[in-house]
Amino acid sequence: ARGAHILDAGCGPGRVGGYLAAAGHRVVGVDVDPALIEAAEQDHPGPQWLVGDLAELDLPVRGVADPFDIIISAGHVMTFLAPSTRVQVLSRLRSHLKADGRAVIGFGAGRDYEYSQFLGDAAEAHFAPDLLLSSWDLRPFTDDSEFLVAIRPRFVVQARPSDPDQPTGATFAQAVSLLDMANGHSPGPRLHHFFETTSLSATISRAWSATIRLSFRFSSSSSF
Repeated sequence: ARGAHILDAGCGPGRVGGYLAAAGHRVVGVDVDPALIEAAEQDHPGPQWLVGDLAELDLPVRGVADPFDIIISAGHVMTFLAPSTRVQVLSRLRSHLKADGRAVIGFGAGRDYEYSQFLGDAAEAHFAPDLLLSSWDLRPFTDDSEFLVAIRPRFVVQARPSDPDQPTGATFAQAVSLLDMANGHSPGPRLHHFFETTSLSATISRAWSATIRLSFRFSSSSSF
């Protein structure tokens, strides 16, 4: 069954959240810019679009009481934040996740926010380490990667005692294969087939070693 609860944090004009809503999920989008929220409402009716500052995010007082399975922050959102608010924003995002929820955050290099600093901020906000990639299409993360996709669970997960360099369970593609809206790309075949065809109770890994069960379940009609 579809219907995962997803927050599009820093949703802009709603392309990511609108696509996920069209795929059958319950989407809330938040952006500080009223003009972008107005555009999202016009172009992507269905999700709940809200004007709000992520540093002050408190959706229960806005009538959104249920925590989220997944929080997505694409489009370099983290690099647009005032440096003094980064940890606060990450803490507010974490507080809106379910106990087994995941934040998926992507941004590029050269934007005055070093990856190491982001990872430190995420740790300070009490996100657990998990999986790092260098693109939305699953390229492994390296020291010279020009893009970071970080999956961060709310709580620490138990790592398997097996080889930490080997993947276990499903890959990130099977769990959260999202379009790279940061570069203005339209939904590609991988994303389309994932959300339209994948039946999943997914596991992803901490550095390819920790098994995590996600809340997504999708109807299946063909292979991914």
